[in-house]
Amino acid sequence: MITLFNRKKLLIDISDTECNRVKEILKLKNIEFRYKALKSESTVSRMTDVTVGSHYAIPFSSKQDNVTFVHYIYVKRKDYKIAKELCDL
Repeated sequence: MITLFNRKKLLIDISDTECNRVKEILKLKNIEFRYKALKSESTVSRMTDVTVGSHYAIPFSSKQDNVTFVHYIYVKRKDYKIAKELCDL
């Protein structure tokens, strides 16, 4: 099991394609990993943009379509070197 104390960050990326490539390699080699995806912008920040945009009559719809996620992949510390080499990182 991967915990906070025995893990190391292998990848931080905004590309779905790259994260999927790395995850597939890790699965094929039976390397345990933990995957997490978070929005790159907080809800409070988006609400502030909407409020300011509505005050100045700026349309907000174009920004809603551009929600990006930051993808994190963690592996066990003992597997880090092998995973990094396999994934060409």
